[in-house]
Amino acid sequence: MKLAVAAALYNAFTPQDDDERECDFTGCFDFEEEIDSEDMPPEEPPEEPAIIFTISGSGSGSFTCQGGPQESAVIEITAQGSEDGTVTGTVSLGVLSIGAFFNLPVSGGTTDGNTFSLSGVTSTGAVCGAIQPFTVSGDCGTDVMISYEQPDLTSSFTGNVGCTLL
Repeated sequence: MKLAVAAALYNAFTPQDDDERECDFTGCFDFEEEIDSEDMPPEEPPEEPAIIFTISGSGSGSFTCQGGPQESAVIEITAQGSEDGTVTGTVSLGVLSIGAFFNLPVSGGTTDGNTFSLSGVTSTGAVCGAIQPFTVSGDCGTDVMISYEQPDLTSSFTGNVGCTLL
């Protein structure tokens, strides 16, 4: 009995003719009828959410970590916001005395074209040595004050910040 079942299954999945047709348990078909990946339209990549604002700028000034000396520094800001609410970018703080830049990821923020505010979390070993939330804010324009804040740091920067609503 087992041999008869095995033979029936074998015959169900094996072509039983000598032409160019392929047969399986659903029936037989010609190879030219088979749908190939060439016949399928290419997949469209998902649309990226539209960018609704950009913020970019730089400045110079100083900062002080709690209990530490005042350090001369520069700040560079690049960020963009999307219609889905996603904000990405980087705030870079350059400490002139040691020649190091700390690149901090931006994960939130907004602008109305006149003022801006960006936020994120510092990475390990970043400014003042601990992982902490930060905010960067100020007016948009030339020769403006740029405020960088985190719990154990005070700062003062002056520079140029462009804020564009798209």
